[in-house]
Formats: sequence, C-alpha cells, structure tokens
Amino acid sequence: MVEEEIIVGFDEKALNIKKKIDMLLDILHFINVLFTDEDKNMNNEKLGEKLYRHFKGKRYLIVIDDLWDIGAWVDLKVYLPNDHNGSRVIFTSRVKAMAMHASPNCHPHCQYFLTEEESWELLQRKVFQNGSCPA
Repeated sequence: MVEEEIIVGFDEKALNIKKKIDMLLDILHFINVLFTDEDKNMNNEKLGEKLYRHFKGKRYLIVIDDLWDIGAWVDLKVYLPNDHNGSRVIFTSRVKAMAMHASPNCHPHCQYFLTEEESWELLQRKVFQNGSCPA
C-alpha cells in the first residue's frame, strides 16, 4: 500500500504522474508475487489460466479502476472463477454501457460532478475538520 504524502510545490501534472507510478509499482509487485520468471514469457491465455488456478477455491475481492473496454472485461472475466463463495469484482468506469454489459440486471451507480459550492464545502470538511477556512 502506498503511503499518503503531502507534496508542496508540485503542480497537478507532477502529482498525477507520481500517483500513476505508485499505482504501476503496486501492480508490478502483485505480478511479481503471483508469477514466477518463467511465467513472464507466457502468452495471455497461459497467464490467464494461471490466474484462474490461483483464485480457484479462494475468496477474492478485485477492484479495477476506470475500465473502458468491454472486450477487456470479457477477456478477463473468463479467468476469474465463480465458486459462489462471495468473491467479487468491483470496477469503475465512465462508460455506462460497460457497467450495463457487466451486470445487465443491476443499475449502475452514476456519480455526478460536484458544483463549485459543494466542492468547496467538501474541501473545508476534509481539511479543516468541519470548520471553515480561516481566510
């Protein structure tokens, strides 16, 4: 897990790059733990089969952020066993059709953008613990 940091003087682009690098390092760590060196030369189907064997019979929770491609979901879900043991896959997507394809009988939770006032109130609650900005 990546520790939260406060970085002063970085612009938003630099912070976004740092977050993406941290996320990629977490993914690489997971891949290195799950797969051996010999596995890294396997094709996607062989890796998928290994993933399936790893999760088979186990209870798991997988969170995927910002999934855009229905084909990618279709390809991945084949390798996630459904043993009816409470395992779940949760994903976020900005594409409503993506959510509807993954779970046609459920209604996706659609987020709305905060207004400027709502954004300011949220920021004050988080930064100033329900107080207001001492400006």
